[in-house]
Amino acid sequence: MYSARLTEFTMHEMSIAMSLIEIATTEAARHRPAVIRAIHAEIGELAGVEIESLRFCYEAARANTAAAEAELVIRRVPGRGRCAACGREVALPFLLAVCPECAAPGLELVSGRELRVTSLAMDDAPEGALEGE
Repeated sequence: MYSARLTEFTMHEMSIAMSLIEIATTEAARHRPAVIRAIHAEIGELAGVEIESLRFCYEAARANTAAAEAELVIRRVPGRGRCAACGREVALPFLLAVCPECAAPGLELVSGRELRVTSLAMDDAPEGALEGE
């Protein structure tokens, strides 16, 4: 059971890593020739992403791409929720059904589910450097 769960997480993170690289290489192609130096991403604490698994998968997925030398820079976005009853915004280390301040149900998720590329750092590629990709 444990190994099946570990594989499930790794496959999920591999598809995310491949998507990050695809977004970056597609954008780099628009500015061709360009070499990607860094991919900056925001990942919410409630997004269901295992960061260490993502980093591991990213290392494997970036080989032989325009992002082969690119650093993956992750900014974690904390989970936050707003109570419909008392209006307070509270930290959500995990999804809760009730407000920790007034015990009312129905917290609106404000942040923590993000999963997006926020910016890329790119340089001009030396002539002929990207041939064969």
